[in-house]
Amino acid sequence: MEMEKEFEQIDKAGSWAAIYQDIRHEASDFPCRVAKLPKNKNRNRYRDVSPFDHSRIKLHQEDNDYINASLIKMEEAQRSYILTQGPLPNTCGHFWEMVWEQKSRGVVMLNRVMEKGSVSRALPFDHSRIKLHQEDNDYINASLIKMEEAQRSYILTQGPLPNTCGHFWEMVWEQKSRGVVMLNRVMEKGSCSSIVGQREIHCNHKESRELKLLLGCMCGKALRTLGVHDFCTNDCLRIAMSIFLFQSKETREILHFHYTTWPDFGVPESPASFLNFLFKVRESGSLSREHGPIVVHCSAGIGRSGTFCLADTCLLLMDKRKDPSSVDIKKVLLEMRKFRMGLIQTADQLRFSYLAVIEGAKFIMGDSSVQEQWKELSHEDLEPPPEHVPPPPRPPKRILEPHNGKCKEFFPNHQWVKDESEEDKEDGPIKEETITPLSVPCMERSTSQDTEVRRRVVGAGPAQEEPSPPKEEQDQALTHWKPFLVNMCMATVLTAGAYLCYRVCFH
Repeated sequence: MEMEKEFEQIDKAGSWAAIYQDIRHEASDFPCRVAKLPKNKNRNRYRDVSPFDHSRIKLHQEDNDYINASLIKMEEAQRSYILTQGPLPNTCGHFWEMVWEQKSRGVVMLNRVMEKGSVSRALPFDHSRIKLHQEDNDYINASLIKMEEAQRSYILTQGPLPNTCGHFWEMVWEQKSRGVVMLNRVMEKGSCSSIVGQREIHCNHKESRELKLLLGCMCGKALRTLGVHDFCTNDCLRIAMSIFLFQSKETREILHFHYTTWPDFGVPESPASFLNFLFKVRESGSLSREHGPIVVHCSAGIGRSGTFCLADTCLLLMDKRKDPSSVDIKKVLLEMRKFRMGLIQTADQLRFSYLAVIEGAKFIMGDSSVQEQWKELSHEDLEPPPEHVPPPPRPPKRILEPHNGKCKEFFPNHQWVKDESEEDKEDGPIKEETITPLSVPCMERSTSQDTEVRRRVVGAGPAQEEPSPPKEEQDQALTHWKPFLVNMCMATVLTAGAYLCYRVCFH
């Protein structure tokens, strides 16, 4: 595949940084006037990561329709994404309002619960920013990305701040989003999660637990979410949430997807778990055109969020065109950057995007076995231990050699199995294949000797006792060393006495 060859050439030359800089220079630069307004400063997680004016999501608010979220539409792929920052405490309500208004089916979260050392640099362009349905201020740091060919739309937004958490959910509502994708951790320094409003929620693995979030009142609209934690693996947490609008008594289900294993710095070692997560979001139907654009956020809504949208769009175009080599990742990324600034923040993220697309293309081309490999590499099938873990099987009986002594004498604190006679009463004769040596320090012996001892044990009755080591050798050793020790003690005493007399008499 040409893309794979291109990747190998770039990797070999180590020119990822140069290519990334080319993309930055070629990316479109559109105005972000609304995001820069003084009244919208506290709705932006980063001062230089803003939605473009032409692609920003607009909340249905009369006072202020701003939210830091951008709609990305890929026409050929027929995909739309809403890329947004991680909700802040004061924009969490806006976030869910946007999900509602945009009729989004899913939310994809790509950052972890806790993040430190974040840098402010993401603002939405004026032409693509999401506008809240508010009269006083419609701003939210979110951009609408429309990919015409892919027929895909995304809303990319920053992680909600404490003062934008309400705006976040208001945007989700207004944009009729079906899903929210979260790519960062749940709690960040000075921010809140998109799934957390005024209460912190803890969900246990495979335990259905309702969560209730009161997102406050905005323009006479009060939002409440009720959620059930219905799916969880090592890499993905999915919560099915129902948003209830008090004013109209309308309820809508939202799927919240949380990717939990993206490291704080850098990128995942392998794209396997990331692709596994991406296809789970796809299988849920949250990316379908029947719903509003899916809401994708990490911290700033440009790095990990851009990686998610770029990989999804490229794989969708490959599937539509039936020709993976016809998809130019760089061209697709430049198209996406027309809707939100700074998508793909580092050369490492660009390289990881290439890796994810190349690996995902194998599945698109008909190799269904790679999906099982992704599950194995991401350890998805690993289940946590149950609450009641059955005790391990009892270790096999052990016959010790006479010259090795008793292990109990050397390891008094070690927990030993029951006596031989008691085990024989319960288990009866021992089979040859069930006897395996225990991993203790006093088990070194030859195979022939061990086999001979085992043969003597097989079929032995309960009266057979463990042979005790003879004490004659110990007595002989003590008798041998006793005269020598006595002579040494006497010589020491005489020498000390003579020296003491010398000191007293002559000094």
